[in-house]
Amino acid sequence: APPPVGPPANPNYGTPSVTVHHNPAVTVTAGATSDGTYEKNLIMEMCPPGGVKPVPPPDKLANFARSVGSLNPDLICPVLLDLLEEGQPWIIRAKALCVMESAIQNGVAKDGTNPYKTFFFACAGEIQPLALHPRSAIKDPAKRVLLKLGVTPGPGADAPVAAPPVAALPAAAAPNLLDFDDAPAPPPVAPPAAPPSQPPPPPPAVA
Repeated sequence: APPPVGPPANPNYGTPSVTVHHNPAVTVTAGATSDGTYEKNLIMEMCPPGGVKPVPPPDKLANFARSVGSLNPDLICPVLLDLLEEGQPWIIRAKALCVMESAIQNGVAKDGTNPYKTFFFACAGEIQPLALHPRSAIKDPAKRVLLKLGVTPGPGADAPVAAPPVAALPAAAAPNLLDFDDAPAPPPVAPPAAPPSQPPPPPPAVA
């Protein structure tokens, strides 16, 4: 007698593998973009309250400069502004200004816009007083940030310094113009004396 025919192959064979490939992709992208925890931690790593120098760690700042264009400026900028408030330690404020400068310099989006520059330009009034801070570690980066934003560092304190010399020049020249016809002609300047001519060397004696 012929052998009995086996049952048909299971049509669902292999289907469990379909659901395995979805979950990892979802968990990787959800953490960095759903809330501002990642961005805040990134900023705080660059602006710790301790350290010898009032600048962020160079390696962390370099990594931030490379990735800032792909980060969310709405989560980065408010954290940096909070670190500039009066109650913060001065060393944190100095580091935050350095990070802010890097964000403006490297934060150009794919469409060519710079949302970091736009955000901080709107808040330039909070940065300007820091350009007059007695500590150079805060004053210097604040001035650099304002210059990158196209804003004058401070309330125009440098402008009056150059104005008086410019205004004084016409006043000093005015009497000469008025007295030009009556004033005696200045004596002619003697030409510089010619250097004494060297006598020609004597001819060599003929033996």
